Amino acid sequence: MSNTTGFPVSIPTFSDGSTCPDLRSTASIIWSCLATIFACIWISIHPNIPFPNSTWLETLHSRLLLTFYTLFVPEAILYWALRQWGGAQIIAEMYQSRGE
Repeated sequence: MSNTTGFPVSIPTFSDGSTCPDLRSTASIIWSCLATIFACIWISIHPNIPFPNSTWLETLHSRLLLTFYTLFVPEAILYWALRQWGGAQIIAEMYQSRGE
């Protein structure tokens, strides 16, 4: 077996000789990344106004579904936004032709 050496791994120490107790684990880094991504998606999506007779559970379900689509199928959200924009253009043209 050959004698190989690698880069030395050291834990940061302070001037008094104590080590840093607040090292983050891989799980805590992944968890904070996922929480940040979820928070950004939850804030950035703008769902339609819910129907007047829909319950809060139905509204939450549709918002969670939209969050899922935004995370895993972002091109579907782009398609959805383009369809809504096109629909708004049609409605705007209808009102402009009526003189309103």
